Amino acid sequence: MRFSLKSIAQNRGLYISTFLTFLVLAYLTIFSKYWIGEYLTLTTAQKDLISKESLIIKKDILTTNSQSINITEIQNIVKILGDYDSLIKKVIYRVEFSGLAKNGDLETGFQGFGLDLKRDENSLNRYIQIDKGEILTDTSNNSIIISKTMATKLKLDINDSLEVVVLNRESDEDNEDVINIASLKVNGIFNEVFENRNTLFISIRFLDYLLKTSDVNSVIVEFYLQDDLKRVKDDLNQKIASLNLKIENQSNDIELKVIQDIVNSIYIFILFFVIVLAYRDVKILIDKRREDMKVFIHYHWSKFDIYLLNIEESFIFNISAFIVTVIILKLIFAMDISYPSIFTTFNLDIHISPTIVEIIIYSSPIFIVNLLIQITTYFLVKFKRD
Repeated sequence: MRFSLKSIAQNRGLYISTFLTFLVLAYLTIFSKYWIGEYLTLTTAQKDLISKESLIIKKDILTTNSQSINITEIQNIVKILGDYDSLIKKVIYRVEFSGLAKNGDLETGFQGFGLDLKRDENSLNRYIQIDKGEILTDTSNNSIIISKTMATKLKLDINDSLEVVVLNRESDEDNEDVINIASLKVNGIFNEVFENRNTLFISIRFLDYLLKTSDVNSVIVEFYLQDDLKRVKDDLNQKIASLNLKIENQSNDIELKVIQDIVNSIYIFILFFVIVLAYRDVKILIDKRREDMKVFIHYHWSKFDIYLLNIEESFIFNISAFIVTVIILKLIFAMDISYPSIFTTFNLDIHISPTIVEIIIYSSPIFIVNLLIQITTYFLVKFKRD
């Protein structure tokens, strides 16, 4: 080990630059996971609240600037759906909104969902698991249930009051105006299927007061059979197009594929740099080893002894660098820095707060790949003793 530590000290410039690069790459890996993950959770949240026999009717943003479906449009939708009455199990209305939630000096942005609890109770029960308190009922007037993440950030418990500042869904994101401020009672706290998100649910009956409108964001049509949905989907889409409405693709395959391609590109970029750095380092270190051959010959070292020395040096650096990287990243993320969430339609900030286990999981592949490349290269290289 004395020779390995001496070699690391002699090549400290090389090792420090590699460590700093790996630290940045590990940070980028975790940041990308949360940043892109935030977009995926927000775009899939609505879809996770519906069954495979359902479809979502929303405003067509290509033909109108509004995201809201007003009462007249709802009535027209109901008339059109009458043509498929025997195939439809139920029609559900949903509202999405956002704003700022406050508890004393503590505050955070949130994403809210208004649910038609009489018709939508099964979806809600399937989506969340109550950790404290009770699920909402149709008589839960100004009561809400909030995610555990939100409760922890705002230090809220059951029956506490939460001040909610609701933002206008139709306003410019750079100039959002407040449409209401209300005090709501926390009826329950739930474990959400997605990590690190501030979410609340409220009865849609109470939203007329809270949002000062009876408009909805989407109409969910649940069919008895998935085959019925597939058979009438195109026909229904044509009929509602005249209302500037469209059926939103549940799977959102194209959009998710683009995002997945971005994720893969980032990880390929990171892997490429790890491989290049590993190869550069091992090439420099091999040249250094060849300069030290006279010393090894003096100590009667065999090729296997030299190989073990190289492996020992690689293990010492990668393990030490990995431990220091985990500690530094934990300290950085403990600062709870707010990052802009440019993907979302809710103009919220992302607070990246991975656990120590998550940091270890997402950082370790960088050092493992580096170690494997070095071990393999050292094994293949020929050290001449003459």
